[in-house]
Amino acid sequence: MNKLLLVSAFSILAATPALAQINMAWRNCYTVTSGASAARFNENSYCDGVNLAGPFTGVVSFIAPPNVTQFVGVQITMDIQTYDVINGYSALWDYWRMGIGECREGSFVAPLSLSGIGTGSTGTCQNPFAGANTTGAYSYVSDSPCAGHATVTFSMVRDTPRSLTAGQQYVAEAFSIDTYRGHDDGQGSGVCTGCFAPAWLSVKKLEIRQLSPETNYLLTDDAARKWITWQGGVPEYPCDGPVPTSNRTWGAIKAIYR
Repeated sequence: MNKLLLVSAFSILAATPALAQINMAWRNCYTVTSGASAARFNENSYCDGVNLAGPFTGVVSFIAPPNVTQFVGVQITMDIQTYDVINGYSALWDYWRMGIGECREGSFVAPLSLSGIGTGSTGTCQNPFAGANTTGAYSYVSDSPCAGHATVTFSMVRDTPRSLTAGQQYVAEAFSIDTYRGHDDGQGSGVCTGCFAPAWLSVKKLEIRQLSPETNYLLTDDAARKWITWQGGVPEYPCDGPVPTSNRTWGAIKAIYR
């Protein structure tokens, strides 16, 4: 019987800082630099529902630290912020309000299928979820951890543990953002302003979960680049407050293996 459970976050255990880093790109893994779906670091849209209409796929990857012998999943915390010449960083455009009950609820989706992302089971950016059943979820909170930002936490787990090769780059997870309500479609759906505004998306932390021993490897640094931009983007402006932590228990994930 498949005991795969839907999990949106990991428990807050004592984290082990890991000598490994994070990469991020649009369309594909950071190291996929050629082909029709080669990685890029900025995406533009005409915001007209036709030209460059998306959905746009973001891909987070990581370089595995040593001693991950029973890998079962990841959790990613990502910061989104927008900019305009009048308000600067102090306001989050409605276009980037994709949480429950917000202007573009449902326009952010995670996790995605990793088919066609990375380099499969070999190569420079491997899929650590291959050969297993997977599940995951996300939360999207606007004006968090401060005004002008959104915090997105998304996770993905597999139902059987596996080992990772230290120093190898792996796909952590992929997400998508569509352009619904970015323009007036004439159907009365309304417009969520801000599709044309520059935005900056950056991974604040990536947690690698090992089943046994129960270890939470915490990654916070760039390998090469852990951020991507929208419509040109702008440099990151940090909040004063801390990045929110998850409140789900690791016990929920352990139930997968019973």
